[in-house]
Amino acid sequence: MQNIMISGKQILNVYLIDFGYCTKYLDKYNNHIEENNNMEQFKGNFMFASLNQMLFKATSRRDDLQSLLYYIIFFLNDMNFPYLTYPDKIETETKDE
Repeated sequence: MQNIMISGKQILNVYLIDFGYCTKYLDKYNNHIEENNNMEQFKGNFMFASLNQMLFKATSRRDDLQSLLYYIIFFLNDMNFPYLTYPDKIETETKDE
């Protein structure tokens, strides 16, 4: 969430910053580079990571879109994921019974 900046009052501007984990997907001849590399360590944010990223597979533009969708859901859900509070709800329901 530190890589997104939002500004504006009437017109909302969204800026994506920090492209430290970017990789090329086209070679110098504009041919698609095949995904064949696995990651040795996790890079990124666990909350917004795609399945490929969680499995330490090479990420692509598809994974970026999945992460963006996770962030949008998080943002529209009052900065929360339902599964982040799930254990607390079970504990509360058990105590009330």
